[in-house]
Amino acid sequence: MGLKYNKQLTLKVASRLADAALVLLIVLIITVAMFGGLIAEIKKQMIEDEVKRWVMSQPQLVQKLGEKVKDFIKEQVEERIKAEGLDKPWYANLLYYLSTVVTLDMRSHVLRSNTGSQLVKDIIMERLPRTVLLFTTATVISALIGILLGLVAAYKRGSVVDKLVTVAALISASFPMWWIGMIMIEVFSYALGVFPSGGMTSVPPPSDPIAYVADVLYHMSLPLLTIVLVSVGGWAYVTRSILVGATKEDFVLAAKARGLAERTVLLRHVLRPSIPPILTMIALSLVASLSGAIITEIVFNWPGMGLLYWEAIETLDVPVILGLTYIFTLVFVIAMVILDVMYIVLDPRVRW
Repeated sequence: MGLKYNKQLTLKVASRLADAALVLLIVLIITVAMFGGLIAEIKKQMIEDEVKRWVMSQPQLVQKLGEKVKDFIKEQVEERIKAEGLDKPWYANLLYYLSTVVTLDMRSHVLRSNTGSQLVKDIIMERLPRTVLLFTTATVISALIGILLGLVAAYKRGSVVDKLVTVAALISASFPMWWIGMIMIEVFSYALGVFPSGGMTSVPPPSDPIAYVADVLYHMSLPLLTIVLVSVGGWAYVTRSILVGATKEDFVLAAKARGLAERTVLLRHVLRPSIPPILTMIALSLVASLSGAIITEIVFNWPGMGLLYWEAIETLDVPVILGLTYIFTLVFVIAMVILDVMYIVLDPRVRW
């Protein structure tokens, strides 16, 4: 029986992995189909720039060619383009374009990392930790507080506490985050002068490592408070709704009929079947946090993934847009696979 179960579980997990890989491949193909022509033009421009730099770094060669230097550069560029197959339609080079996106082997047109690198992977890897620092931290805090409030409201449903939590949650979740952010800046930055109005560090940033960390935490306090204030209500309301919905199940009513205490029923018979949807919320929120929030990062001038996406769109920096799209899709697919496996382990109803 155990061997049969392990085999079926392995097949289920393998099936989920195959589905995830297929989804990722389809998204990449659609993305390449949309931007294939632009990728080719970007690569051609990169080749031309490289050839020009190489030729101009050879003064003897330039002197020898004289007026024919432009023709020589053109010939070299055309040879490189043909050698890499960039003179063919995008679908003829599908594997090449897919590998280019997957490895992030692209150069930005406009954007640069703080070190001056044009490589898309360098730019993204520089911004990603900043978004994780702010939005993922805020998501974890919001989830913990919201789930706790939802548990309290469900445990005391119908009471004054339940009504207060519900009303506060609805009010909290009703306001746009960027609007609350602007109000927070107006009050706490300009009126009270408690927090800075934006940015990640002071200008110039502190040179001492401890002072630098303290400066970053100081600058992220206001946006962190804003995100938690707006997000915690949604967590509390949804958690309460899931738990209250579970209390109407037959097995919960049977547990109550046996005379079990309300707290025991809530923890053992209500909370356990409610874990999978709550885990889904947590996983999806953590994935979404990696992309940041474009408008919120613009409001607080936080140099994360959301602001990077906006800058890439504003400057039509296609390589960065492609890289970000791939990263977000990859993270989402990985999260879905992990969720599916967790569902299989936690919920016996989806194992077979």
